[in-house]
Amino acid sequence: MSEDPFDGLIGEYADRPTMNTFSAWEDTRVLRKSDPGMNVRMLMDDIGMQALPYGPGASRGFSVSIGEDEEAVAVLIRNAIPAHVYHSGHGWDGLRDYVQSAVHRLLQGHLFLEIEYFRPSDTPEAKPVAFRIEILQPELIRHRFGRYALLVPERSTSTEEPHRSAVPIKAENLVVARLPRALRRDLKRMLELLRMADNDLDVMSDFTMGRHGLDTGFDFAEHQRGTQDIVLKGTRRIGWTGRGVLTDDLLDPERAWRAIQFARFVVELRNIALSALQETVDRAGAEIGFTAQLEVSGVLQPLILIGWRLR
Repeated sequence: MSEDPFDGLIGEYADRPTMNTFSAWEDTRVLRKSDPGMNVRMLMDDIGMQALPYGPGASRGFSVSIGEDEEAVAVLIRNAIPAHVYHSGHGWDGLRDYVQSAVHRLLQGHLFLEIEYFRPSDTPEAKPVAFRIEILQPELIRHRFGRYALLVPERSTSTEEPHRSAVPIKAENLVVARLPRALRRDLKRMLELLRMADNDLDVMSDFTMGRHGLDTGFDFAEHQRGTQDIVLKGTRRIGWTGRGVLTDDLLDPERAWRAIQFARFVVELRNIALSALQETVDRAGAEIGFTAQLEVSGVLQPLILIGWRLR
């Protein structure tokens, strides 16, 4: 079991309730979501899996440097990265956790990162000595008059749905990242199309397998091919292939082009997520007193993909 890197420290949000404080909070209407559908789930999984490469065996597949040799600064940053699977004892493996979560948030619209500073518990007025980054759920964010607030459950021992209150978020502690407007617009339309395709598939499956669809002569396979063709055209902007299901009838050059398009899209999402992380590190460094420039190597970059496209 790993040691708590924040043991003996007190965070500035120690008294603020979080969604993890109350199990009932997870069942409230504000976080209740419907199933996104098979195609959307596959797309999110594919983006998350390709955002950072996996190496052979126990190899990480990528490496990280921070622009200076101080291991203490590297540990400080690794402890701060929001990772649910890996902790700082796994080196930079936690960065994969962060990137996967961050690109999923970007896919849905916005990425909200909040910095929490930690000070010695015996001298809470002292300068912060550590920090932690939290990925906030967009459903819990309220934005009004240029200011952001976080919905938190009020303290209660009741098992009923807790009341919610809006707590202001410090502007200097919040980093907001989003996709370029044109891409965000295209992506919204594409996700709507994928959801419609999933709903259509469910309806047609129920119809053909139910008593109303028996002996009607309805060709489900042909209908499915038509739906896949619509999805293929609708996802051309990002090049997604549905893990090859959508590209069975395409020629090799078109398949290769879509593979490059999708790689470029994933790289764009990843770089936006890493830029947001760098901004949180810059702000924390100015507050605590360190400098670090995150450099991730061993990954695809836009110039490489442009070269592939030109050949």
